[in-house]
Amino acid sequence: MKSAICSIARNENEYLDEWVTYHLNLGFDHIFIYDNNNPDDCSLPQFIEQSIWKNKVTVIDYRGATKAQLTAYNDCYIRQGTSFDWIAFIDIDEFITWGNESRYRSINNYLDDIRKFNVVAINWMFYGDNGKAFIEPGGLIQRFPSPIVGSEQNQHVKLILKTRQSLLFSLNPHCVEGNARRCDDCQKEIAENSPFKVPSFKQLYIRHYGTKTIEEFIKNKMLRGAADQYTNPYTLELFYRDNQPNKEKKKIEKRLLRYHKEVKKPLVSVIIPNYNHKLYLKQRIDSILSQSFSNFEVIILDDHSSDNSQSLLLSYKDNPHVSHIILNTKNSGSPFAQWEKGIRLAKGKYIWIAESDDYASPDFLMATVREMEQHPEAQLCITGSYIVDGSNCPVYTDEFDHWEEDGKAYIFPSDEYLVSRMLDQNTVYNASMVLFRKQNCLLDISPRYRTMRYCGDWLFWVEQIRKGAIIEIHQKLNYFRKHGSNTTSKGATEGNSLPEIAFIRNVFYTQIMHDKKEILKSKHDYYRCVKRYKVSSSKRTRELLSLIAKEGNIKYRHYLYWRFHIISSRITQKLTATYNYLKKHNS
Repeated sequence: MKSAICSIARNENEYLDEWVTYHLNLGFDHIFIYDNNNPDDCSLPQFIEQSIWKNKVTVIDYRGATKAQLTAYNDCYIRQGTSFDWIAFIDIDEFITWGNESRYRSINNYLDDIRKFNVVAINWMFYGDNGKAFIEPGGLIQRFPSPIVGSEQNQHVKLILKTRQSLLFSLNPHCVEGNARRCDDCQKEIAENSPFKVPSFKQLYIRHYGTKTIEEFIKNKMLRGAADQYTNPYTLELFYRDNQPNKEKKKIEKRLLRYHKEVKKPLVSVIIPNYNHKLYLKQRIDSILSQSFSNFEVIILDDHSSDNSQSLLLSYKDNPHVSHIILNTKNSGSPFAQWEKGIRLAKGKYIWIAESDDYASPDFLMATVREMEQHPEAQLCITGSYIVDGSNCPVYTDEFDHWEEDGKAYIFPSDEYLVSRMLDQNTVYNASMVLFRKQNCLLDISPRYRTMRYCGDWLFWVEQIRKGAIIEIHQKLNYFRKHGSNTTSKGATEGNSLPEIAFIRNVFYTQIMHDKKEILKSKHDYYRCVKRYKVSSSKRTRELLSLIAKEGNIKYRHYLYWRFHIISSRITQKLTATYNYLKKHNS
């Protein structure tokens, strides 16, 4: 008889030692932790490797994944179910606890006595902040001794599943589908498949430290989001549903969030993700605040700048449009982590990611909002851009906006636009030129864009266009700054961006394009492009060809197949012409 725990963790290292030690002492044989930290954060496996119980804990890499809890649970149930008889599915802030009537002191003995059922549903016993505001020394059990006895949260259940059964998490982490025979902690049958049941704490229950202190709630929940949801469910309103406010807690809110106030029912949420762009920030923010369209909120996010941007950003805290100013205490390592943070905070129907080194015409929002409101089938609206350098001087280039500026709006169906405008280049070349719908914008999209260094925005906009039509306003309402520090400018060096482009092209080949001949020709053309790309050495060329094969399934054989097709087509044409000539002259 062997049992295990499956959990998904996001930025919870400080609680792991108590939690793991507690459950190993309870008798569990092994613990599987799915690491849902940021893609560049290696702290969890490093922490486990240094622990005294490292041989009893396995870390599975789920970094950067969104809505990952259910997939992690199902993965663990299938993969590890062959080695264990029961697996408990709980979070790092949940502690399985014996009830007052229990005679057991080993979880394996308890589970071994369950013969008729394959699902045990255990109630939460919810714990709030116990009146405390600050993080104090000691573990959770010591710091929060008193539960909220009458809390509605106590009706939630978490599950322990018998392995090698036909069971599946599909809707939420509190119930399963399939051939489930359910019982409560007292082995009484439960007929209904529900996340809730009348609380029972007699044999077994779960101490759920759902909020902890306001300091911990803001740091570990509000700012990191949830592993099982695309949008962030953690709000101050949620915290104060179970805890009483006071002046001390309000001071901590302001200190940790820097600045937060409600902007009532904004139609647009403007997200300004900044990193070391103090030189351009005032012009950027002022161009937003002076928009002719006024129903918007501004969410300012600083990714631990080293140029003293923070003081300038905080100077806007009293503007009525500014709803959030959040200053990271360490760099996230990805601009797209900031995009997603802003999207989760956003209250508006539409999102404008206003890059911190660009600026806008006063009529940008007026024009884009008008078109989006008139076309509910559209997912995004783009305008043209003036290209400027670091000193606001025009940069004359024919690289962008291949249309006559007539001020009119044109709408294009998703698939048509993708294949004709987004396969060979990123027509949506600057985030600041886009207004897009918030609803479901992060749903069912490839998470790979978060880890890309050069082409993540390209993939992100491809995924947005897949969700609906796109509107082009043929008018330059955006100012796109091109300067030496642009990440996209650095992508051309040694072909660094080519493997990422190959990944994006493979999205087209596998999910968007349907004509096999067109796909083969496109693969041939890209292979030839990479083969001829000017880099420092033939060795680097071989590396790039190997990488595009791995990232985009674009291989030498595709190049050869198309060449063979062209040659055979030419031969067929010549033979046909010869046959027709002979037939004509012999008749």
